[in-house]
Amino acid sequence: IKIRVDTIRVVRDKLPRGHYVVVATLMDRLGGKPITYSGSQEVTSAKTRPMAHVGRTFDLDLIANEPLFLLAPPDAHLKASMCILLEVYQCKGRLCPYDKCVGWTAFPLVTAAFSVAAGKMKAPMLRGQVDSSVKLYRTLEKRYKLDLDNWLGNVYFKVSKMSRWLNHDKEYAVRMQYTSDLLGFDPTKEEQQQEAALNVLEAAPHHGPGGAPSRGGSTDVAAGA
Repeated sequence: IKIRVDTIRVVRDKLPRGHYVVVATLMDRLGGKPITYSGSQEVTSAKTRPMAHVGRTFDLDLIANEPLFLLAPPDAHLKASMCILLEVYQCKGRLCPYDKCVGWTAFPLVTAAFSVAAGKMKAPMLRGQVDSSVKLYRTLEKRYKLDLDNWLGNVYFKVSKMSRWLNHDKEYAVRMQYTSDLLGFDPTKEEQQQEAALNVLEAAPHHGPGGAPSRGGSTDVAAGA
C-alpha cells in the first residue's frame, strides 16, 4: 500500500522549533505490536524526510506531501483489529539532544468488508509518546475531548492499494526502492543494472541533424535552418 502523508494542521507553537519526521507502522491491533512476516524482510514501517518547523504561533501546519510504501497482509490474512500507527518524531539537533516522539494517532487498516482501507483519511493526533495502554479508539478520542491540551492537530493522509504485480514479479518479490534507500538497504542486482544503463545513455553524445555533436538549442536551430 501507499500512504501519502499530506499535512498535520494547526500545530502552531505546540511543536517547538526543529525538524520532524512522520513514521507509519502497520500494527496487529491498537496498543499491540508491529506486523511481521515470518521468513521475510519486507517493510511494515517507513518514515518521511525531515520537515522543518519554526514553532511560531502563525506557523500553522507541518507539511510533508510525501508517499510511504508499506507491505500490508493479503486479504485472506487480514484481521479486524489491524491498524495504521502514525507517529511524529522530533529529530535530534541543537535544541533536542535525542530523537523523541511528540505525537501519535492510529487509524483502522481494515474496513467492514475485510479489505484494506483506501481513500483520503483524517485523524486527530495526541501529544506525547505512544500509550500502549490505549486499546480502544473511543479511549483515544476521550483523551482530547476531556482535555484539549492533549490534542496536537489533525493529520491528513491518503491510502492507496498498489498493484500486486510489477514487472512480472509477485508483490512479495517487489522491493520498494524509495523506502529501501531510506532504510539503507543495498540496491538489488536489477536496480544496479538499470542504473548502469541510464549512466551509459547519459554519457553517450547527442548528434544534431548534420551528424555533428549537438552543443545546445541554438546550434540545432541554426542547423535546421
